Amino acid sequence: MGVAAAGGGVGAFAFPPIINYLNDKYSWKGMFMILSGISLNMCVFALLYRPVTSPNNNNDEVSDQEQPIAEKKETERKKNVWTFLKLSDFYVLGLNNILYQLGATIIYGHLGTYVSRQLKFDKVYASMLYSIIGITVMFFKVGQGIVIQYPRWRLFQPYQQYIFWYSLGGVSTIVFLLIDIGYAGLVVFSFLFGASYASCGGSLIPAILIEMSGVDQFTLAYGIILFGQAIGMLFGPVLAGVLFDTLKAYDAAFVLAGVLMILSAGIMIFPCRNYKATETKTDVTYIVTHDQQLDDVDDSRKYVREEHELTNPSNDPMQSTLTKRNGVLTVTEAEEAASLIESS
Repeated sequence: MGVAAAGGGVGAFAFPPIINYLNDKYSWKGMFMILSGISLNMCVFALLYRPVTSPNNNNDEVSDQEQPIAEKKETERKKNVWTFLKLSDFYVLGLNNILYQLGATIIYGHLGTYVSRQLKFDKVYASMLYSIIGITVMFFKVGQGIVIQYPRWRLFQPYQQYIFWYSLGGVSTIVFLLIDIGYAGLVVFSFLFGASYASCGGSLIPAILIEMSGVDQFTLAYGIILFGQAIGMLFGPVLAGVLFDTLKAYDAAFVLAGVLMILSAGIMIFPCRNYKATETKTDVTYIVTHDQQLDDVDDSRKYVREEHELTNPSNDPMQSTLTKRNGVLTVTEAEEAASLIESS
């Protein structure tokens, strides 16, 4: 997810000077027409996508005794696909994204105007700040995802990283944009803000959602979170524009942006309390023979949990395998194992 999302950072790095050039050469109308043509090329790339089908999803390759379990799992998956809406932590995460985008898009929407009009820097220097933000976003999206792969670094788990980077964006906005420390201070702010903004669209939110609601519900949950982000994106720049028109300065708008980002980080303390870092998850294969009973499956589960070892698969045609990705056999899966034993 971090690598895929890093492409947005590349575009944010490359396009500010291009937009400046197109605006000077063709006016704002011509610039938007050219950008629209470039954006339409996303449709061309989208046409190259093809669904990836796994052999495990092919019903023709599923044995007769495994078919009922496969159908039952699919029915349960469809029935439980909206269960994440029962989690209070999910609504906290949604509010967090709305608040953060309200603040962050104030920066994205008005930083250039603030630097060129209020601070009187050339607009080329203003566009360079967006490029700094973009290249920082690119590297930090990937970097944050890499760090997540090491669960023993408890201070850099998804929730802890998430709260830290969101807080950093808010604090740096208030400090660097309200204290006159020259263009060098703006460059430092752009770097810190880029590191903060990388955390809202890369690997951290997917990691939190998967931990919160599971992989099966990820796509729906992530879609709703992105919808909440869009609400913040819609109203943030407008709110800052109203404040500027009223006060003839951006100071109040940037204070508001910083406060909103800090507040969005603060409320994430509540779901963070329910999070416990887990060890690296592996595939654990359970061998179920025709004469095993349910308590044998429980013993296998206990053995794997205590010894952290994989059971050796067997080539016996009378045996079947059950695979659980997080190494824990749930009650539902134990019942399915019992059904498989009986059918054998």
